[in-house]
Amino acid sequence: MRGLGFVPSLFFTALIACFASQKMKPLTAIALSIALTIFSVAVFSYALGLPFQRFGPWVRM
Repeated sequence: MRGLGFVPSLFFTALIACFASQKMKPLTAIALSIALTIFSVAVFSYALGLPFQRFGPWVRM
């Protein structure tokens, strides 16, 4: 979803993937999605310096 950008797309993808398990609780899924998003941004955007657009035009103010 290019219009959202890297951060929101990754968060929602991780959130949806968390609910593949019937044991996953909503609060745990949100916490895991946030942690995965922060880790991915740190690795791909800052450590590797890849030119990802963190937030797309749909979420910019």
